[in-house]
Amino acid sequence: MRDPKRIDKFCEMLKAYWYMVPDWRFMQLVCNLQAQIGSDGFYLEDDKTMELIEQMLKGVKYVD
Repeated sequence: MRDPKRIDKFCEMLKAYWYMVPDWRFMQLVCNLQAQIGSDGFYLEDDKTMELIEQMLKGVKYVD
């Protein structure tokens, strides 16, 4: 079972990233994250996704 405590940290990271691009709609944010991942992310573990978001927070790379 995955640790439910990861949820708050994940959401906080997602919120921080979204604040960097506040004009994006939520699904636009999700799609652009998928583009950075290089896949739909279905099989990507949350800790790996959080690593990617953390990298993006350090230097925003996004697709318009």
